Amino acid sequence: MTTTIRVAIPVIASAGLAFCLAPFVSKLAVIVGAIDMPGERRIHRKPIPRLGGIAVVSAVAAVWCTTWLLGILPWPIPRDLMLGIGIGVVPVFLVSVIDDIRSMPAIPKFIAHIVGASLAVMCGVSLGSEVHLFGATIFIGWLAMPLSVFWIVGVTNAFNIIDGLDGLASGLALISAVSMAGVFAVLAAPAMAWSALVLAAALAGFLPYNRHPARMFLGDTGATAIGFCLAAFALRGGSTLTSGFAALLPVFILGLPIADTLIAMVRRALGRLDNPDAGIFVPDRKHIHHRLLDLGIHHGRAVMILHGAGIIFALAAFGSMFLKAREASLVIVALMLAASVGINRLQYEEFALIRRGTMLRIYEAPVVQRAMFVVFLDLFMCVVAAYVAAALKADDWSIHATRTAVVHLVSVLAPLTIAVFWKSSMYRGAWQLAELDDLRRAGAATLAVILLGSIAELILASHNYSTILIYGLASLILVVGSRASYVLLLNSQRRASKSGTPVLLYGAGHGGAAASRELFRNVDAGMRPIGFIDDDVSKLSKIVNGLPVLGASRDLEEIVRTHGARAVLVTTPKVRPARLGRVAAVCKRTGSGLFRMNVRVMPLVDCSLQPTAPVEPPAPVAMSIQTSIAPKPALSVADLAMVGTPCGACGSLKTHRSRVRNFLERLRKAYTTKRLFRCQDCGWRGWLEPLEHFSVREAVADFDLTVLDSPSSFNAA
Repeated sequence: MTTTIRVAIPVIASAGLAFCLAPFVSKLAVIVGAIDMPGERRIHRKPIPRLGGIAVVSAVAAVWCTTWLLGILPWPIPRDLMLGIGIGVVPVFLVSVIDDIRSMPAIPKFIAHIVGASLAVMCGVSLGSEVHLFGATIFIGWLAMPLSVFWIVGVTNAFNIIDGLDGLASGLALISAVSMAGVFAVLAAPAMAWSALVLAAALAGFLPYNRHPARMFLGDTGATAIGFCLAAFALRGGSTLTSGFAALLPVFILGLPIADTLIAMVRRALGRLDNPDAGIFVPDRKHIHHRLLDLGIHHGRAVMILHGAGIIFALAAFGSMFLKAREASLVIVALMLAASVGINRLQYEEFALIRRGTMLRIYEAPVVQRAMFVVFLDLFMCVVAAYVAAALKADDWSIHATRTAVVHLVSVLAPLTIAVFWKSSMYRGAWQLAELDDLRRAGAATLAVILLGSIAELILASHNYSTILIYGLASLILVVGSRASYVLLLNSQRRASKSGTPVLLYGAGHGGAAASRELFRNVDAGMRPIGFIDDDVSKLSKIVNGLPVLGASRDLEEIVRTHGARAVLVTTPKVRPARLGRVAAVCKRTGSGLFRMNVRVMPLVDCSLQPTAPVEPPAPVAMSIQTSIAPKPALSVADLAMVGTPCGACGSLKTHRSRVRNFLERLRKAYTTKRLFRCQDCGWRGWLEPLEHFSVREAVADFDLTVLDSPSSFNAA
């Protein structure tokens, strides 16, 4: 008998045995009550027998044992592998059979999985003391055993978790087993390649009963046992490779079940931030296969899509064996980008961190609200900037090579940073309301630190001027970025929010840009800008404040219907009455509201300079929202001195004039109308415009945009 026949007969026998045992196992499942009933988290609509994994496990065990006893194979099966799988799978198999008959708590099952994995590792199914990754050798020593246990338990549960659609888990296991057989064949390990093929053949024999519409399920018995075997095979394959993915190859061969498990853990952890009843180990119906069904994809097609993804991961892992480290890393980047796009298409609500405001909650934590936190954050950024500067200067990113330079930079620049920031009143700034002036002040303070640091380096004669320059650029980015991060996240969250009535802004000039900013900031307005319309042809297809100019007023009806707008807000008084009438007619036909934003500036102080009279808008065609401030009694200059100038830090009116102290302050006083003030509440001291120089105390623009036009308003117009 030739070697090919001696190898092929057991493989074919494994497939035939699994196919023949499946009907008997199905009857056994009905007798013992191992029936999967329809439910909220179930896809099927009729009772289906479990325990299908008994047919697969029995076929594989029978072929392995018979072949080993009769000595049919020309090469010996690794004794440690067979012994480790044979002993380790027993507690996993038994607890899974009981769970298929009557549901068990998660803790006993998890303990059984740990016990089984520990037994397999003790028998020799384990990583070595060294693993290889992209051609580099990593020494892990005593961590090899706990990492091996963690790997086996993780893969065992990953296949159990992904067993949610007909034929999904068995098909992915078949793909993984065939891929591992190819890896072992390349590694010149024919006995292990044959063992993996026997498992693949048994899965192929069972698959006709499990494909959609399924007549039998693997159950926990089959999913966990098959995952256990594949995890054990992967440990032997990944620990012997020295090229390509090397140690990561098993992760990619078993990529989809592992990815689904990791996504579920991260997703549930993020969901717990909003729902205290949620948890990492709380089951749900949001796995990858569930999301595909929720997106309207047919059951069979969803299985084919996931099988295709599994094949892509397996082929990439197998092909990496023939690649160099750089090419293999590019393959990983490509797979990660493709996976990111796929996860984004699944539309997981938990991963919308910006739109849901999850990131903003970090800023609301009590520890972040404390002033000392900002000081320590600046010190941390000082260390990071110093490390970046030293590493770029030396072209070496190792801590050992940059340690001396980093310590020197931090010792010189950290005290200067804190002192300058404190003197610049940066620690009294309300960064959650930061505007351009606040960020400019932060940038100026950072530049002052760089200048003083250069002077210190000149005094110390260390000649690290280029390093100081690199440090300055890095610290400028970190300081300004940290101060602007809250405003950027808040703006991104409000722009990504789907709440509010979608509204078109008529006028893409300064008034339109200001209106869009106000509506994005003021969520209570109940309006969400989606774009502009403007009759200026030069503005068409432009982007204004992040919103597109969708067209002119003549295209309004099509734009409203295409983009689902429910209202139009006129932001400029320059619209001609005829055009405004046409816009009102379009709004009436489409059932949309029409608003006008009018800003009136009223003088509150009786003085010689009067503001220009406001431009009276044309007669409103539809409901017009107008806001004005009732005039208050006039105040004299003496009264203004008693009111006080608002503090530049806390806004308090308890401020008083402060005397100039040095030459620079006297020089500034001579060439500016501003004067020095000090606040009695917070101690702030700085330059402010005296109230007697104001022609207008304040201009108020208070927009109430929460009311939508009703059809009756158009009839009235």
